[in-house]
Amino acid sequence: MIHELREYRIQPEAWPVYWKLFNQVCMPIRGDEFGRLRGMWTEMDSRQVRFFHLWEYASLDDRTRLRMALLDKPGWRDSFLAKAAPQIHKQHLRVLNPLRVAEDLMSQDDEVHLIRYGCEVGRANEFRQRLEESGIEAYALWGMEFPDPNQVVVLTSKGDFALSADAESCLQCTEVTRLKPLALERG
Repeated sequence: MIHELREYRIQPEAWPVYWKLFNQVCMPIRGDEFGRLRGMWTEMDSRQVRFFHLWEYASLDDRTRLRMALLDKPGWRDSFLAKAAPQIHKQHLRVLNPLRVAEDLMSQDDEVHLIRYGCEVGRANEFRQRLEESGIEAYALWGMEFPDPNQVVVLTSKGDFALSADAESCLQCTEVTRLKPLALERG
């Protein structure tokens, strides 16, 4: 199984347009037939909205097959992509290998923290092991496949953890993003 974490950066004035399209056009067409939606979160400030959504696939091949099939789905290109794409300022995709993921990611009501630990080349697995040994409380723990295989990603209610000296020695950088959970709008 793989997860794809999609991050869209959207100008604040474009966010209501995009969010309406996502709820009223994207999800009715896509549903969970073209990958399973596991979670959605935002980070907002006066300059941009960062929209994160997490999709689950059986494999990279499955992701490719389903994404191609989605392009053939009636309304996907004309009703969704043609209108949604102009709302997005930047797009980033990360393919993650789930190591531990709670089943109920969509039911989290409180703010969460997405922490990306950038490790020295070849030390991500060592860092992950040290992190797990520390008893980390997390909704999800991933190793990144790409774009950077030297990252470990955590979704948690805590903004930081006391890391052991051994774990710290693996790191080059840490990035913490505070996210608010989103729920699909019905109706």
